[in-house]
Amino acid sequence: MAGFAKIISRAFDPVVVFSLLTTLAAARSGLPQGDLVKFLVVSLVGILLPPVGFLILAIKKGWVSNWDVSNRRQRVRVFLVFGLLFLVDYILIKQFGNYLIQHYFFFFLIWFAGFFAITLFWKISGHVALVTLASYYIVQWFGPAWWPVVLAIPLVGWARVVTRRHTLAQVIGGTVYSAMFLLLYETWQSIFR
Repeated sequence: MAGFAKIISRAFDPVVVFSLLTTLAAARSGLPQGDLVKFLVVSLVGILLPPVGFLILAIKKGWVSNWDVSNRRQRVRVFLVFGLLFLVDYILIKQFGNYLIQHYFFFFLIWFAGFFAITLFWKISGHVALVTLASYYIVQWFGPAWWPVVLAIPLVGWARVVTRRHTLAQVIGGTVYSAMFLLLYETWQSIFR
């Protein structure tokens, strides 16, 4: 069971989930093919590689103990750098002038700021929190027939508990944070549109 749980944890790593979701957002954005290719290159070079490179460096330098940054205190420095990179990414993305992609990145920038703030006090599951958001977006973008993706939430939660990266409370916390964030964000959007 532990081996399968590790596979699930890696397959649904936030880097993987965010990269795939960003690719889907770009594909749905209506960008012309040439701009779409440019966006995907910018995504790889400017969005994916810097945080992955920083995390690898942080592991090699001993700033963090592992890829999952299991120690909550170690998360602060890493998440601060990730937040700054996210802000730079948002500025880069604005250059494409595409509302859907800008909206998508703004949403994740604000979500990440909240996630970072919670991390200062309590460790919640980023894997489960991001899978919760991804499930929402996939169902919203592709329709209710895609509801089975929601089953990834308890699957990833189970994997995080079995691998002892999180407690059940931390997994539930990640789900609840993202669900509440979505509710507040959608409410705010409907009021101020």
